[in-house]
Amino acid sequence: MACKTEGQMDRRMLQYKKILTLDSIANQISDTFDVSIDKATVPVGNFEEVIDLEHAHMCLETHMHTAEYRFAYVVTHALNKTNIEEISKILEDAGEQLKVENGDVETVFEMMQSRILDGMPCDETIRITNQDENHISWEIVEDSHKAFWNQVKGNIDNYYILLTSYLSGVLIDTDFIFEIIGDEFLTLRRK
Repeated sequence: MACKTEGQMDRRMLQYKKILTLDSIANQISDTFDVSIDKATVPVGNFEEVIDLEHAHMCLETHMHTAEYRFAYVVTHALNKTNIEEISKILEDAGEQLKVENGDVETVFEMMQSRILDGMPCDETIRITNQDENHISWEIVEDSHKAFWNQVKGNIDNYYILLTSYLSGVLIDTDFIFEIIGDEFLTLRRK
């Protein structure tokens, strides 16, 4: 189904940008720690030229799966050569390149979410559970990453460690920090 509205096109272009970001981070980890992977990278280029607009959802989902798999694979294999702290630094630096401006909690949350690949836009992967002017808490409804980490025999906890590092970079210029509480709850709270 082709994009019928400008809003659909904007969401799909943002999704493509998130996919490219994760794939680029996977490439950087692969290059830094000399981890080879035979799975093709996500094609880079003009959205309208790379994505089949008549089948945009399927095309984006395929590219998302490629980026998620590649990221899980290179992290899992890089950990045979280095430690999670070294990989975390790469993620924090990548987050700083996409840092968001300060604002109220809702604005910062939306900007932060625009930088995280977390399933397809139509997937309900999170649900906000609590919110006030100082924080937003949410739970994971569907972990869109776990299957890829299982596929490469990796530890999903490493994904969340690296997500925390990435978001510390994204949020560096704000009054907020990202935290994981337990296995399923996350929060963005004022420092």
